[in-house]
Amino acid sequence: MSNEIQNQPGVVLDEPMARALLYAAVQEELLPGDPMIGNGFVRHLLDKRPSQEMIDKSLEQLVLGGRVHIPFWLPREWEDQLVEEGVILPVETHADSLVEVSGLSAELLLGMMESRGIRWSTTEYEERISRFRDAYVAWKAVADGKSFENVQTVKILSAIFQDESLGLSAEQLAAWEYLSACYDAIRPVIACMNAYKRC
Repeated sequence: MSNEIQNQPGVVLDEPMARALLYAAVQEELLPGDPMIGNGFVRHLLDKRPSQEMIDKSLEQLVLGGRVHIPFWLPREWEDQLVEEGVILPVETHADSLVEVSGLSAELLLGMMESRGIRWSTTEYEERISRFRDAYVAWKAVADGKSFENVQTVKILSAIFQDESLGLSAEQLAAWEYLSACYDAIRPVIACMNAYKRC
């Protein structure tokens, strides 16, 4: 990152404006436009074309601030583009608050898991966490305000009352089920983090 950009405080964008900026960046080929990036994150971004006014406002904020802070996590495939240059700065997402992986080192968590008889390599740990985060981004792109936790509760109640009407589209259900599977795949990490917090 250049010193000039690094010295800029930047501007915090709300989600609609941030999506408009990313949409424009893809259209201008400043970010890769493969629709499958981030498990469909880019496809969902491009499916909802923002108004020209919103695009103009987001670009204006970028010009004024020098760089922008956006309120969600970005796919790994974009990390070597505008993100690495410090022009776009993603902030911590709900995925990180749901699973506070950043609070503890991988080495500590892997050591705690090994003491419980669970042996993962660092690569496996990083891949599982990365899959979960990507799945969370894909879910948020189609969730229409529904939370992962609330759908989980509704799904449990639906099973109890034998009522399959979850109020989800097929796309939402598929994204939620994939996220749920990815969440299950990192349960040993979550158990260790919870145990650490109780110490």
